[in-house]
Amino acid sequence: MEKIGRRSFCGTVAMAIPFVCLNAKFGEKSSGQSDAVIDSLADEISQITKDGIQHGFKGEHLRRYAGVVRTFDACLEEKGSNQDFDNRLDMDDYSQLSPAYTARITTQYWQKRAINFDEDELTAQLAITPEEYREMKKAIKKRGGIRALHREVSDLFERKAKEYDANANKDGADFKKGAFRFPFRPQSSRSNFVQVQDFPDPSQLMIMAMGTNMDCLCKALLVEGSVLAIACSIAICAPCCAAAALMIAMENILESFGTCNANRC
Repeated sequence: MEKIGRRSFCGTVAMAIPFVCLNAKFGEKSSGQSDAVIDSLADEISQITKDGIQHGFKGEHLRRYAGVVRTFDACLEEKGSNQDFDNRLDMDDYSQLSPAYTARITTQYWQKRAINFDEDELTAQLAITPEEYREMKKAIKKRGGIRALHREVSDLFERKAKEYDANANKDGADFKKGAFRFPFRPQSSRSNFVQVQDFPDPSQLMIMAMGTNMDCLCKALLVEGSVLAIACSIAICAPCCAAAALMIAMENILESFGTCNANRC
């Protein structure tokens, strides 16, 4: 299938969200190690997204996304991967980052679930400066590590679900020019949540619960995916290849709902 841009249409039978479109055919088998539980969660993400695009997103869809994040966190906790991630927060591993590699394993992982990422645009999305990377890792650690990050993401989906409960049929897929398109509204990325203040200190980027900088929360998810991809690339973490792909997809889903924009962090 021809590659898509952030806001372009997929095909006549495709259903798109920014960076992501549901394709009628399965792609190549994902490379790298996988995990049965995480794979089942990825299948659930695909089903939630497809159903939401076809029938309109409602609060129940957002709550199911929240449940996926909570189950994902429990899975990594059981395997010890959460602790492994937190240990890496103190490592100076920027030289091991490879946005192209991370984009490739993410693209290949989701293709077999009928979801296509534009690999070039995903590579650009994952690019980060050394300073941003180190400060974001510091922020994740300061706020309690990867489990605190996962809790905030699931809470964000729950809060978004309440908004969709009040406007059950207002949002959903539009059918234009023979294609389903997700309603991407970047201007509303912060309008639905209280912003206490802006925090110039990068170590304060992730403020839990109300007052969270949503843009930086999403950027933290991209950093999480990048760190997990490092662990995947050096084969020290069995579920990390699939885990990296899953969390990068969840960040893109949050952006597609107009909840955040990692570029603004």
